[in-house]
Amino acid sequence: MTYRQLNWAERLVALLCVVLLGLWAVPAHADGSSSNPTATAVPAAAKPGVTITVTGSGWPASALLTVLLCGQDAVAGTDDCANATGRAVTTDAHGQFSQQLAVATPPKPCPCVIHVSAVMGNQQSVNTPFDVMGAPTAPIPPNAAGAGQLVMLSASLSGSNGLLNWFGSPPNRTLRMVVADMGGSPISNPEFQLGTWHSVLAPDWSAAPWQGTLEPDKPQEIDLPVQFDSGASGQYFVGLSYQGRTLTTQHLNLPVAWGVDVFWVLLFVVVAVGLFRIGLAVLDRVRPDVTQRARERRRAHLGRRRAGDPRPDEQSASGSPFVTPPAPRHVAAPRRVPVPAPMSAVPPSEVVNPNAETTVLPPILVPLPPSYAPTVSQAAPTSREATLPWFAPGTVVASEPQPAPEQPAPQQSAPVQPAPPQARTPGPTTPSGKDH
Repeated sequence: MTYRQLNWAERLVALLCVVLLGLWAVPAHADGSSSNPTATAVPAAAKPGVTITVTGSGWPASALLTVLLCGQDAVAGTDDCANATGRAVTTDAHGQFSQQLAVATPPKPCPCVIHVSAVMGNQQSVNTPFDVMGAPTAPIPPNAAGAGQLVMLSASLSGSNGLLNWFGSPPNRTLRMVVADMGGSPISNPEFQLGTWHSVLAPDWSAAPWQGTLEPDKPQEIDLPVQFDSGASGQYFVGLSYQGRTLTTQHLNLPVAWGVDVFWVLLFVVVAVGLFRIGLAVLDRVRPDVTQRARERRRAHLGRRRAGDPRPDEQSASGSPFVTPPAPRHVAAPRRVPVPAPMSAVPPSEVVNPNAETTVLPPILVPLPPSYAPTVSQAAPTSREATLPWFAPGTVVASEPQPAPEQPAPQQSAPVQPAPPQARTPGPTTPSGKDH
């Protein structure tokens, strides 16, 4: 390796070391600034009614803070503070703030402090001594913080969603914390205040008692159940306070209950289908002919027809299902042998072609009379004696008419010639000797 190559390698290693050192120093500086917040009051002493300026640095960026003037060093939390004159302020991108505060006499005697605390996230707080001119002063009692002073050592949320939570069941979690009693006397059956809230909404506090005794200077693990609202989803916060002082605040993200959305979609589909079926039933009652034609068109389109239903092409133009009779079929008739005739006697137009097809018409059937038609019965002819006029001699006996024999074809008969007149023989009643 040459000297030039070694020089470039040394420069590259030095550059990497500088970059790594810078990357390590920037987070360390940021963590140090956020873990050591400060607050300063200008001026440090004032009479009630005077407005002072409170500045601070080292806070998280865009954090919401509260600024209060408290008595008894705020050992009992906000119960010792003048909450009516308190102010809220938001830090800038560098974790700094500046807020004006009106001086008022706190509800508890001094020593007094300017109490600055974070509302969300890590419960960081700073107490800056402040002298309120003319306010009463008294020593802090041993149990000013209550039966004991609790200190939160660690806290975490455990638990997960189940199948019922996907359909809107209230999610459940467990707040597991380790606390210690830093007071001089034990604490029996402490009653905590557990609060939950969503996004920037106000906390919903509820009592969370714990059965047991906290001995001084001994850590104790406590588990408290946490229940959210039905169908809760998104970012939620859980806070724990004791005797008005917030001990910890935890946040978590609850999954979305997709089962509720699926239920509403299925309900909408079922209702829509039910209304559609009801409409079809009403249409069947009001306009049955329209629905019947629609069903027939649908069956014809899908190629499915019931047994015995006419095809669409067999229906008339008006929609009537009457079937037209089939057209007569042309069948080949047996060959007909022409009668030989002299060629000179048959004209060319009447010559029969033996190969031509003939049309056979269907037989004509004579319908029978209906059963309700009256029947006419012919009486058998009887022999009767014909009566001659008074002036005709003798009698004539009429004979029964004989049926004519059936003949294969009707023939024309020659005209009947009338019989010649016969001479009448005079009877006894005829006068004689007279010419007629």
